[in-house]
Amino acid sequence: MTAHKADIPLTNAQLTAFDDTVTTFASDVTAWREAKLAYEAAIQAKKTSQRALTVKMSTYGNLVQASPTVSNAQRIDIGVPVRKKSHTRILPQSVTGLIATPNAAGYLKLKFERGNNKSAVRFQVEGRAESGEWKLLANVSKTRVTLSGFAPGVPYDFRVIATSATASAQPSNIAVIYPESAIAAPRVTLQAA
Repeated sequence: MTAHKADIPLTNAQLTAFDDTVTTFASDVTAWREAKLAYEAAIQAKKTSQRALTVKMSTYGNLVQASPTVSNAQRIDIGVPVRKKSHTRILPQSVTGLIATPNAAGYLKLKFERGNNKSAVRFQVEGRAESGEWKLLANVSKTRVTLSGFAPGVPYDFRVIATSATASAQPSNIAVIYPESAIAAPRVTLQAA
């Protein structure tokens, strides 16, 4: 059943006002839908522009960052991150206090002071027979080393060199061993006066 305007208990003026309100509402809904579509299009355009800007900023930002002639103030002006100070390479420093302690079984304990060397620094332990060529015996990260294979009674020189990936320090002091078995206890003779 279809309702006719004549069946609604409203005056003609009220019906006209009602029709006008419905028409205005329909028009507002249409305008809102058009505005929503325009808004979504504007958001999409903004995202596209942002992507393009990000690519350009990345490309140009890398060029600016790589240039030593662009100051930090200029970077700030154009919105590029300020260049951080580069890390200064810390060169290894010579180790100190090298002490060699042999035993009769041919084992040797070396110890030394790390000093200000960082944990990334390695220590090359070198040795030589009396006046021979220095040979690498160990490459370690600790400051205590045990070595074996040294004949008792044979003098041997040792030194340690602190090294990093890019540099080496001056060698440490030289520690010389004379295994304990080669050193006789002094004899003391008492004579009656």
